[in-house]
Amino acid sequence: WLRFLSGWMSNDKIFCQEISKINKTEITLVPLSSLENGIKMSIFPLANDKALIVESRRATKFSCKNSISSDGVLVYLYDAKLSHGEEFLKPIYPNGRSTLRGSCSNLPYLDFLLHESEKVTVEGITVEVVAHGNYDKVVISRKP
Repeated sequence: WLRFLSGWMSNDKIFCQEISKINKTEITLVPLSSLENGIKMSIFPLANDKALIVESRRATKFSCKNSISSDGVLVYLYDAKLSHGEEFLKPIYPNGRSTLRGSCSNLPYLDFLLHESEKVTVEGITVEVVAHGNYDKVVISRKP
C-alpha cells in the first residue's frame, strides 16, 4: 500500500474495481518482489475511506525463516480514517492461525498469508487462493 501511495508502483500493476461491480473475478497476481510485469496489487474500494487490498508475497533474502512457507497472498483492509500509530492496515486471515517463531530474534507472530485453497471473507467479499506457483491465482467473489 505504501509503495502505491509513494508512486513506486505504476498504475498498470494495479487492478482496481468497485466491489459493487464484481460477482466473481479471477486475478493472477505477480509477487511484489518480482521484476516481472503484471498485476501486483488489487484494490477494492469499500467506502470513500476504506478499501480491501490483495497482494502476492514471496520470501526474499531479507525474510526471517520459519516453519511454514513465507509465500502467499496478503489480504488487508486499509482505513483512511486512521493515521500513523493506529492500525490503518489490518491483515485479514483465517481463524485459528497458530503463532510462528522465525529465525530472526523476534517475538512470535501470526501467519497472515493465505495459502493455496484458503479463503477469507470480509464485509461480504470472499478472497480465495485457487492456485499457487510463480504467481498466485485468486478469486474475488461477492454475494449480491
